[in-house]
Amino acid sequence: MNRRSTFRFWLPLLVAVNVSAAEPLRSVLKPEHAEALVGAEAGLKQAAQTHADSDQPDHVKVAKEVLALLALPRAEAPDASKLVGKWRVRSLQISDLGAYGYPFFDCVFRQEGATGIIFHKDSGSQRRMGIVGADSEKALLFVGASYYADEKTSAGYSALQEATVKTDPDRDSVGSLYQVGPGHCLLIFAPTRYGREIYELKKGK
Repeated sequence: MNRRSTFRFWLPLLVAVNVSAAEPLRSVLKPEHAEALVGAEAGLKQAAQTHADSDQPDHVKVAKEVLALLALPRAEAPDASKLVGKWRVRSLQISDLGAYGYPFFDCVFRQEGATGIIFHKDSGSQRRMGIVGADSEKALLFVGASYYADEKTSAGYSALQEATVKTDPDRDSVGSLYQVGPGHCLLIFAPTRYGREIYELKKGK
């Protein structure tokens, strides 16, 4: 699948969603996702603390890594356009079953259109793509969807798609992106029925 078809659903959205003070990206969120974001970090921290006290060494290790990442001091939210380029990302996931960490994979922040910034994790079996825009003094907002490698591309955030586009609301994905150092960011996702997740991102190959 070429780059044009990969972004065939996203380009109209970047025209329709003007990430500005007049119409912030947050305005497209479903109410349940806006609510879930409010307690996302606190819930992730609580879940990590639970597994950090378990008797499963592998789960303890990942849970403590999550807690260490959450404890990092945060800078002001960067301009999304400054993120453009190649990055590496690893996922740390927590559910009732345990805490699981994955290695770093390639990802990219890419400018599409005049003002749109897209984040795309396009490697590994679990992938994600979405729009990144201003949200608060400390955080940027990610709005997108997850997909699997054998699906080739994401249909996108369901609330942004036309009725003719087949989407799966269970794949909707929203999160808050924080800068914790030069070329070092965290992306904390709102919980889903599958559990909780955080990305650690580092700029460069």
